[in-house]
Amino acid sequence: MLTHVRGLVLGLVASAALATASPAINVTFTPHLNDASAYSVDAEMVISAPNIGVNATLVTMYLWVAGIPTQRYDGDALQVSDANGALPLTTTESGTEGVIQSRFWNTERATSGDVALRFTFYPRVLNGSEWGPLFDTRTQDGGLLGSMVTVLPSWDLSDTPANTRIATTFGEYFPKTFDTVLQNLVFSLWAVGDIHSYPEVTTPDTDFATYWFEEPTFNTSDVAGLIQNFYENECDFFNQTSDVGYHVFFRNQTSSGGTAFYESFIYGPGSNPNTTSLDIEYVLAHEISHNFLEFDDSVVNSTTISEGWAEYYSMRLLWRSKMITDQQYLDVMNNRVSYYYNDIYVNLTDTEVQDNPWGDLAVQKIPYGRGLIYLTNVDAEMRERHQGAKSVDTLTMGMIERKKAGLSHGLEDWFNLLREYLGEEAVDNYIEVASGTPLLALRQGTLSPCFEVVQTSEEPVAYQWQFKTGCNKSCII
Repeated sequence: MLTHVRGLVLGLVASAALATASPAINVTFTPHLNDASAYSVDAEMVISAPNIGVNATLVTMYLWVAGIPTQRYDGDALQVSDANGALPLTTTESGTEGVIQSRFWNTERATSGDVALRFTFYPRVLNGSEWGPLFDTRTQDGGLLGSMVTVLPSWDLSDTPANTRIATTFGEYFPKTFDTVLQNLVFSLWAVGDIHSYPEVTTPDTDFATYWFEEPTFNTSDVAGLIQNFYENECDFFNQTSDVGYHVFFRNQTSSGGTAFYESFIYGPGSNPNTTSLDIEYVLAHEISHNFLEFDDSVVNSTTISEGWAEYYSMRLLWRSKMITDQQYLDVMNNRVSYYYNDIYVNLTDTEVQDNPWGDLAVQKIPYGRGLIYLTNVDAEMRERHQGAKSVDTLTMGMIERKKAGLSHGLEDWFNLLREYLGEEAVDNYIEVASGTPLLALRQGTLSPCFEVVQTSEEPVAYQWQFKTGCNKSCII
């Protein structure tokens, strides 16, 4: 399967033969960066003897991903050949235009020998709002930045300025050969051009780096240091390491947003002059947390817990590591739950939310607040039921251990952990949470012995945390 998220080839899976044979794939990207008004990248991808039969899917690519358009490769934009010459293909499509939609290229005859695919992709031309996940390829000051979804390519820099660098999720220094799974290749990033970095000079052994083109509005070195510190704290907390290190990309754009990829993420701080370094720290911590917490299930079944995990642990671990104060933790948690209580769509079901999550920001935010409140309540219930010996961390680590062991780690596995530690009623509670009603109330005992829950509004109903009067207990738990 060749997949594509705006601007770059995605990975490869073809027929059953590919799934078992794991053929070698060689990719060469040739970026054209000498004319700033006409940036483009030529690509050649050679698959070693995939042995695809007639009427079988050779490659597929997204046409839309979470509302972001891709390089469609309409008509003859995708050229394919093998040992017998041009390989004729037919196309079919599935999914919903403007949301998630895919195109499939199917063979009209069996392949013979190696198969070569040739195509050219271009940076996205914006027409209207740029809101949405940061999947697309954009022109930056002196280069291109986008998501990469294929085996790591070999780069031909013959038509680029002398100061051109290449950076990806998998680091720098090419060509490079490695083994990984398709999903990791699909969700990876790349940049090529006049790139700046922290550290300023990298080596093949550099396992953490940040990259950008035009200098952002914030101090890149300070922010990079915070990211590295938080990432290392999360590695320790979740007892995880990475084979490829961790790489962060900053993108210039007018709106603020970030998107997590495999062992990396991309962040656009936007142009809001009121954005603080602490705001940036919260966003970056959220995206980093996604790399440690993976809920393997359908979008409907996974989003509330996945986004809840990232919200809960990003802020909690910033607090536990004393990167933010008690007051800052209280403030940001209250800010997050206020979005939930003031959301006009708060009673949508998880299924209804995922019908078009990127069509309205108010809809898109529901899983974040819902998941966060759900997990804080579960944490308090676990501590109460097990006299402080267990917490939501027990359940979270249980899911992480299942993933490490190669076992399923989806909603049914979460339910089994709930049954083990809290009983069947905890499963019923989650099903009720996913239904959108009733409104979630904050449970007393959440967050810390220093805090208490108060109702702050009746219309709409809303809850917040506040410091307990005269509490002398340690806040951090």
